[in-house]
Amino acid sequence: MIDSLEEGEEVVTSATFLIDAESKLKAELKAVNDAATLQ
Repeated sequence: MIDSLEEGEEVVTSATFLIDAESKLKAELKAVNDAATLQ
């Protein structure tokens, strides 16, 4: 991958965390919604 970069190009390094955090948040919201539906 490094060979394909050119000098001065920016590289994103924290996107995986954001995607993982969003995934966990969606799962939690679904669980809360499902629990509310059962009541």
